[in-house]
Amino acid sequence: MITTGGQIGYEAYGSAAGWKTFDGRPMPTWEQLGGTDVGRETQRRWECAATAIVLDAQNVTFTGTPEQIERLTKIQIGGAP
Repeated sequence: MITTGGQIGYEAYGSAAGWKTFDGRPMPTWEQLGGTDVGRETQRRWECAATAIVLDAQNVTFTGTPEQIERLTKIQIGGAP
């Protein structure tokens, strides 16, 4: 399985937050998110955030909609392209 930038960020956030949401409910795992439309949208948003972070770290300025950022690049870490 490929680990994406969004998954890395989500899991880091989960670990830092004790796997609780802002209102104290248990956070689903990355894999569990993929089982619902709302969860897949959450995953897409984390992927967009990860892309923006990587672009910023590379001193690339890009402003656009989440859809434009998502199309710009897909980040895959630890797996085959």
